[in-house]
Amino acid sequence: MNNGFKFHGAAKRILVNQTYLETDDYPQLINPTIFKQVQTELKNRAIQLGRTNLPSHQVKFYVQTKFKFNRSHHRYNIPTKQAEYLYQLIESEEI
Repeated sequence: MNNGFKFHGAAKRILVNQTYLETDDYPQLINPTIFKQVQTELKNRAIQLGRTNLPSHQVKFYVQTKFKFNRSHHRYNIPTKQAEYLYQLIESEEI
C-alpha cells in the first residue's frame, strides 16, 4: 500500500503528536477520537510488554551509617590479606 509514508514510524509520529489535532500553525490531520484511541492502545501495549518504566515493586533501601570496628588481634605481612581481615572486623551498630 502506498500511502506516501516511507516508514510506519512517520505515521505513528503524526498519530501521537497533539500538534496535528489542529493548531494555529497546522491543519487538523487526525481527529480527537482517533488520537485518544491511539493513546489508549499504545498504553495497553506498553503495559503488556512491560515497557512502562515503572518499578514492578517498591524496594525499601536503607543505608547503614553507624559501624563499629572490632579490635584487631592479627597482623599480616601481605597487604591484601590484612585488608581482608580488617574488613571482616567491621560490624553494623544498626539493625
